[in-house]
Parts: sequence; structure tokens; C-alpha cells
Amino acid sequence: MKEIIENFGLNSTFWIQLINFTVLMLIFVKWGLKPIQKILKERQQFAKKLKDKELELDKRLNKLEEDYKEKLREADKKAAQIIQDAKDYAEELKQQIGEELYEFKKREMKKFQQYLKFKEKDYLASLEQKLINSFNSSLHNILAENKKLAESFTKALADKISEELSNEQD
Repeated sequence: MKEIIENFGLNSTFWIQLINFTVLMLIFVKWGLKPIQKILKERQQFAKKLKDKELELDKRLNKLEEDYKEKLREADKKAAQIIQDAKDYAEELKQQIGEELYEFKKREMKKFQQYLKFKEKDYLASLEQKLINSFNSSLHNILAENKKLAESFTKALADKISEELSNEQD
């Protein structure tokens, strides 16, 4: 056999290296390759879990965004309703105040008319008193001059006074 080995140009160093390489390969496979494969497999599983969590978080984030947008729409609707209610209430108040103002104005106008009537009566009484005083002094002067003339003048003056009073009362 030695001849065969020598014919192929193989020496003992080759065989030792081949055995050494085989032993190293076995050691590497048993203690090196399997742990590396195990670590790689764990990393793949961890990466898959991270990817699944990322997808789950993306779904939750999308759901939260949709919920946020929905709540924002609801808040906008509520705000619009509150604004509309406030406008309606303001319009009711405006009408109510308008009605109250109208009633107040009517009451005040009645009071003012009563005041005017009172002042008119007061003024007429004052005017009447002035006319009577004027009539008395004129009558006194006329009586002193002529009694017959005084009677005709008195009658004319009385007619004039009653005419003026009736005109003022109208």
C-alpha cells in the first residue's frame, strides 16, 4: 500500500491534516455550528416576534387614530350643537327682551299720557283761574263805568271762556 500512496504522491502529512480537518469539522459541527444555528434560529424567532409586535402596534395605532378622529368628529358635532343651542337661546332672549321692552314702553307711555292729562288739567285750572281773575278785574272796572255795558260784556266774556274751554278740551 505504501506504493499506492507513494504513487498518488500522498504522504503521511496529508493524512494527518485530513484527520485533523475531519476532527476539527466534527468539533465545529458539534460545538460551533449547532449553537450558531440555535442562535440564528432564536434571532429569527425574535425578529419574527418583533415584526408581529410591530404589526400589532401599527394596528393599534391605526385604531387609536381612527378613534381619535371619530372623537374629534363627535366633539365638532357637539360644539356645533352647543353653538346652535346658544344661538337659539340668544334669539329667544332677544324676542323675550323685545316683548318685555314693548310692554315696558306701553306701560311708560300710559304713565306719560296720564301725566300729560294731569298736567293738562292743572294747566286748564290755572288758565281758568287766570281768566276768572282777569274777568273779575275787567268786570269790576266795567261795573264802575256802566252797569248795562257791564252785563253785555260779562255775557260776551262768559261765552268766550266757555268756547275756549271747550276748544282746549277737544
